[in-house]
Amino acid sequence: MYGSSEISQFKDKYDSIVENKIIPMLEKVNDERGLKYRIWGIIISMPISIGIGYLAYLCFCVGDWMNAFFLICPAIIIPGVVSLSLEDYLLKKFELKLKTPILQELLTSIPDFYWQETPVVPEKEIEQILIFPKAKSCEKSFDDNFLGKFKGISFATGVCSYAFYSKHSVPFYFQGVIIKIKMNKRFSGHTVIVPNKRTTSLDLNEGVGYFDYYGDLKKAGLEQVTLEDVAFNHKFTVYSTNQIEARYLLTPSFMEKLKDFKEAYLANEMYCVFYKDYIYIAPNTGVDLFSLFKNPEVLLTDKSKFENLFAQLESIFNLISFFCY
Repeated sequence: MYGSSEISQFKDKYDSIVENKIIPMLEKVNDERGLKYRIWGIIISMPISIGIGYLAYLCFCVGDWMNAFFLICPAIIIPGVVSLSLEDYLLKKFELKLKTPILQELLTSIPDFYWQETPVVPEKEIEQILIFPKAKSCEKSFDDNFLGKFKGISFATGVCSYAFYSKHSVPFYFQGVIIKIKMNKRFSGHTVIVPNKRTTSLDLNEGVGYFDYYGDLKKAGLEQVTLEDVAFNHKFTVYSTNQIEARYLLTPSFMEKLKDFKEAYLANEMYCVFYKDYIYIAPNTGVDLFSLFKNPEVLLTDKSKFENLFAQLESIFNLISFFCY
């Protein structure tokens, strides 16, 4: 059940494109993908099989099993690693070649909506809005990006990953999307909603220190906001420069929309920021949302990935309607 006639129209056109254009295109390349996996399986198994066979020969026919072991192991491992790396590179290249035209075709179902290569929420902006802890020090990457309008409201969504590595641990890891929505009003404060996490020790045995999830927020002058909703406080921590506005924004209705986002993106965590005249929402999915080739057991023609994509777009449309109308 869709929230408006516009979304229903988008869905009808979207489904038609999937059925009449995307699926026939994928049927042609599905066999090609399967063939690539079979070929690479043979290539990877060949040096391993030869190495094991030669090892058996040296052990049982020559009797020199110790030298045989140290000689054959590199002959098995090195070609295997090279083959796997080359396979991953070629499959990513194949996926990119196919994924871009598919996404561009799907987006024609929604007026004023398009794909672009450069990040829609660049790293400097991510650092400024304080949505991720220690963002400046994180290793990061960016992937698919979309921009569009719904009911005159501009929005953008970009796939990215952020990770903070210490010597022995990864206290923060995000892989998902950031959605940026331009509001029709300006927020007077800066409000940040993040998962409720405890301070994590970093290399405690070496006395290095701690990873403070909220350190950047405190340094920027944001103060913790305690809400009356005990269940919400258990799951999230809120910091803001405007306590009154933060409580006004975080209504039960908004939290329900945030829950819808989490379900639509199958996320395990949610991050959210109100800053200037934008709202940012970042579901941490832990996976590459738009990958077509990660699981060779799943047919390219499986429609569930396209249904999930539209559900994610619909959650954005519903949030825009909630805030702006």
